[in-house]
Amino acid sequence: MADILKITVIFIIVVLLLKRRWNLGIIMILSSVVLSLFYLLKPADFFNAFLKAVTEKTTLSLIISLTFIRGFENIMRNKGLMQRMMDALRGVVTDRRVLMASMPALIGLLPSMGGALFSAPMVQEAASNVNIREEKKAFINYWFRHPWEFILPLYPKKGKRGRLLMLSN
Repeated sequence: MADILKITVIFIIVVLLLKRRWNLGIIMILSSVVLSLFYLLKPADFFNAFLKAVTEKTTLSLIISLTFIRGFENIMRNKGLMQRMMDALRGVVTDRRVLMASMPALIGLLPSMGGALFSAPMVQEAASNVNIREEKKAFINYWFRHPWEFILPLYPKKGKRGRLLMLSN
């Protein structure tokens, strides 16, 4: 089976399971198992790759960072800080559209892991009394959080061959 066909089958599986509202984590695990079967990967090699990926320093750092971001967002929401921040900004910015765009743009100024996890609830809160589809909120969050990547020196730049050039090197 050609590689493009294999990837297409995995993509179709992911889309179908997402439409059936399966958990994304389970879908990703299932699709990686199916992909390993397509490429005739030995079970021992699959589990070695899995263990290496799970214990990788970058993976652990990402999990810890995202956990703290979710916890911080949860504390802000439960203590009413998110609502108070939105109320304060509504006094300054009267147009809801500008308010929805300004939250991700502000978070986007700080390049960090999990920025979407932090700015998405802000967009949700800013759009609380407006009839907007969830997909459009996600688009607003993404679109206005990322324009800074091209002009801020804090973001890593890509070199000629697509590798990231870190500023600390």
